[in-house]
Amino acid sequence: MLYANPALKRQTGLAVEDFQSPHRKYEFIHPEDTDRLAKFIVNFIKSEAQFSDIIEHRFIDKFDRIHWYSSIIARIEYEGEPALQFITRNITEQKKAIQALKESQERLELILDSSEIGLWDHDLKTGKLIRSQHWAQMLGYKLEEMGDDANFWKRLVHPEDLPSVQKIAQDHESGKIPYFKVEHRMRTKDGHWKWILNWGKIIERDQQGHPIRILGTHIDITEQKLALEAIKENEKRFRLIVQNMPMLIVAFGNDGKIVFWNRQCTRITGYTSKEMMGKVGALKKLFPDPHYRKQILIKWRKQQNKFTDWILTLTTKKGRQRT
Repeated sequence: MLYANPALKRQTGLAVEDFQSPHRKYEFIHPEDTDRLAKFIVNFIKSEAQFSDIIEHRFIDKFDRIHWYSSIIARIEYEGEPALQFITRNITEQKKAIQALKESQERLELILDSSEIGLWDHDLKTGKLIRSQHWAQMLGYKLEEMGDDANFWKRLVHPEDLPSVQKIAQDHESGKIPYFKVEHRMRTKDGHWKWILNWGKIIERDQQGHPIRILGTHIDITEQKLALEAIKENEKRFRLIVQNMPMLIVAFGNDGKIVFWNRQCTRITGYTSKEMMGKVGALKKLFPDPHYRKQILIKWRKQQNKFTDWILTLTTKKGRQRT
């Protein structure tokens, strides 16, 4: 080595003299990078290129600290003789940042995989849509089968759901709603339909306020949807049975208003469910005597909303009393 600028000494604590001994020329290069760097230099010398490609390598300073450098080699003349000039840039902090980002991404992927959440990242400027591995697996695809075209996603959304999904997305992009959240169906690779909870939020806008990037997640909620449908179907069957039972069945809300009124109630009293449910004066119609009505309410509250057989005397729509 003929010359080293002051920056090298500041960063490594080494002076040009430290490199001048032939047997020490690779001493300060990280052992894992020595052969690779030596081969890189030899190949450049054999070539006719004026400048080399960029090579990244580690350097061990005077205090045994490891630094990352990005280097290129140039052919020059030094005091009238051909020489090689190494132009290096310390990229240690950049490497640390990349490593930290990689570790952060790995942790995020671990969290997403363990929680079965698919991640999507939409670049609105390029139209590219990046998806996580689990996003694809959720629908039976391999990630490489999907590419980065956003239209691929649209083709999988159920035709009945697509207009509402696009409307919610547009409302979020225009700033009408703080985030994008919608439940919709998506077609799997084998042709079945899955229910997906699709959540997203704009994380970057340009200077004019136009959205540039949206980040979001997919969660498979098919099982929850099927369970909810089963509950609704059971409730529907239960209501049908109760509606047609040959006895008066009435249910009250916490405010004392009637919330359920079966057909037998209508047949006995003459009042329809429309006339009685949710109406303030419904009990007054059935129990016009205020003292008796008060007793009914007290008794009902003591039951704590349990189903109970009562023997009551009520007044029908025609003014007759029935027990």
